[in-house]
This record gives sequence, C-alpha cells and structure tokens, in this order.
Amino acid sequence: MTIQYPFLVLGVFFVIFNARAQSNAPKVDINNTRAVSYDNGFFFNNPNLNKAGYTMNCEFVNCPSMIYGLGFWFGGIDQDDSLRVTASLFNITSVSAGPYSSNSSYDLPAYSNAYQPAIWIVKREEIMYHIDNYNQTQYQMPQSILNWPAHGDAALGTADNLAPFVDVDNDGMYNPLHGDYPCIKGDMASYIILNDHRPVSNPAGESMGLEIHAMTYQFSSDNFIDSTTFLELKIINRGDRIYNDFKSAMFVDFDLGGPEDDMMSIF
Repeated sequence: MTIQYPFLVLGVFFVIFNARAQSNAPKVDINNTRAVSYDNGFFFNNPNLNKAGYTMNCEFVNCPSMIYGLGFWFGGIDQDDSLRVTASLFNITSVSAGPYSSNSSYDLPAYSNAYQPAIWIVKREEIMYHIDNYNQTQYQMPQSILNWPAHGDAALGTADNLAPFVDVDNDGMYNPLHGDYPCIKGDMASYIILNDHRPVSNPAGESMGLEIHAMTYQFSSDNFIDSTTFLELKIINRGDRIYNDFKSAMFVDFDLGGPEDDMMSIF
C-alpha cells in the first residue's frame, strides 16, 4: 500500500493537505525561504543547534524564523484490531534514517554506508547539465546524480525501487551513464527515506512497518512561489500488517519570529 501526501509551506506559513552549523546544514534554499533537512523524522529543525529549521533565506546570523519543527503522525488498526502508531515529536521519534529492511540489516556496515545519512539534495541545473553532457568524454557527473538512491539492495532487504528517476533508455534500471537522472520537482529538492522498523525507542508502541519518502522542494521565481516550500510525502507499507481506518496528522511548532508567543498545532 502506498499513500502520497503533498504539502505546501508558504513564507508566512500556510499548509494545504492535497554538529553542523546552520550554514553547513543540509537545506533547500534556492528561493526566499531556507528549509533545513535532516533524516531524523522531525522536519524543518536544526537539532545540532537546537534552533528553528525553517527561516527566511538571508545572510544574517539569525534569519527570521517561521517554524521550529514539524513532525508527522500515522496510525491505523491492524487485522488483530490493535492500534499502531508512528510519530515524531521534537527529539522523540519512532522513525530512523534509511529504507525498510526486510531482513533487519540496519546495523550492517553496508547499510550504514548506503543510507547514513539518508538524504540526497539535487538541483535542476545539475540535471539539465547532465542531460546535455552525460555522453561527452570530459563530463564529470555530479555526485548528487551518481549517488541517487533509485534502487535498493536485495542483500540488505531493501526494496528494488526507491527514489524516482527518469529512465532514458527504458531498461528499468537507474544508470546515469546512459543518461538516466533523478526525477525531482522544483528547481532544488531534497529526498529523504525513513522507516519505523529499525529498533528504536518507540514511544508509540510496535512498528507499523512503514517506509516514508519525503521530497522537499522549491522553485526560484519572481512571484509568491519564490517564498514557498513544498513538502511531498509517500508512505509505503512494507510490513506484513494490513491497516484499516488509516489516519495521518501533522504536528507543527511555529516560531513566527519568536518562540515565546507561539501556539503548537496539530492538523
């Protein structure tokens, strides 16, 4: 079962349902907003600095902030009539970085090397350059395209097809040397893969067997879209449980300039 949820995050923050220093944090920042991305399941938060991760994109040390962090909650009733929940709230989370592993290979070095961190950032200009030059002798492929997680590894128990890509030669395999490239939205995007199966301190109880794909993306334009960040989720049931009455919710800790006068919200 696969469910997709698109979200829209505006500069003044509007949502529609349909370590590392701030300057070095993985982020999508091609327009007027800066969206910090980590693979811990709590979006738009900078855990190493304990600061808001969704701000206006500026050159100041403390850019105006709008969101301290955002987490998603999923729940459903399984075939044994038991409630199962996957949720992220600040530093409490029931998800881990990387795709679901059917043979629980999470602690193997090969899994860590492939999916730690489990975040990939690509710019459209890199893709366009790749399309125009992949067959040129002196072409140097960007690492973002070369390392795109299009496929899993059967030995690690991960699914064959993971991140979306454009299959130029129609052979069903991601091969950027033949012109294939990541399928992203916007002018810059981050792609994160998470799972709730790896043993963690799960405050919500037993794992649901979910694999979560999150694409955060932005467009650079001369209208309101230039102050907009999009977030699209894809939730895949990789486990052996069937869920009825599946529900999703979103927890948001707004900043809106300062943390002292905000209200937390659940949608």
